Formats: sequence, C-alpha cells, structure tokens
Amino acid sequence: MQKLRAIASSIVVFTLSVALTGCGRNDWKAETYPVTGTVKINGKDAVGAFVTFFADGQAVDVRESLPYGIVKEDGTFVVSTYEFENGAPAGTYRVTVRWLFEPHLAEDRLDGKFGAPERAVTTVTVKEGRNELPAILLDGVKVKTKSTETLFAVPRQM
Repeated sequence: MQKLRAIASSIVVFTLSVALTGCGRNDWKAETYPVTGTVKINGKDAVGAFVTFFADGQAVDVRESLPYGIVKEDGTFVVSTYEFENGAPAGTYRVTVRWLFEPHLAEDRLDGKFGAPERAVTTVTVKEGRNELPAILLDGVKVKTKSTETLFAVPRQM
C-alpha cells in the first residue's frame, strides 16, 4: 500500500512539474535576426544613447516588444529584443534616439527631438539574416550639456 501511495505521489509531482513547465513557454516570441548600427551626433559617437525600434504597422509579438540598442564607446549599437543583443524580429521600424544624461535621469540631451515614433530619425527594414544598418548621422543638433533635473527635492530650511 505504501508503494502504491509513493507511486501515486510521484505521478502527481511529475504531472504538476510538466504542467508548470508549460507555463514558462516562450512561444509568444518572434524569431530575431542580428541588427547592428552606429550613431553619431554632430560628428561624435553618441555614447550611451538609446536607439529604439517602433514597429511600423503590426506589433512584433503579442507583448508589443520594442527592440532597442545602447550606443557603445565606439559609436556602435547591437539590437536586443528578448535577450541581450539577440537582434530584432523581421519587419519595418521607425527608429528613435534618446540620449539621457544618466540612466536614472529621464531628461534627454536632445530635448525629445528624436525620441518619439512620429519624430523618428529614420525608417529601417530588418530582414532574415544579418542586418548592418546605415549610420545614423545627426548633424547641426542642439545638445544639452547640463541636466536641469534632480534626483530628489531638498527641503528648504525655514
């Protein structure tokens, strides 16, 4: 009788583990393809700038993921969607650029001029296979050099 209970318990545990494993499926993710590019603002590498890809038309997946890249020291970026630098799903995208002072500050050095899909700097098409995008060159752009944003307000002394 104890053996039967042990077997029954094992079956229940096995069934639950299989069922719970199914809950973590990633079948909602679209296939991605490598995407790289460069960003220069007024002739200089835009180190730390965020390059965001907004699907032009239908969303890339059910979660409406936004592929993005962060400009590295050499001015290049590699796009990530679901995992670090895994690329972007095939499709056409409006590309935006935001260049924050610090990751914890929301203020854009470009004053939001290129940060919204309706003000995209370019439109690109990601295809199956490797994708090397044309350089994003923003010249004659006014760039803020100092943030006016603070992390927290300091109470006034009375």
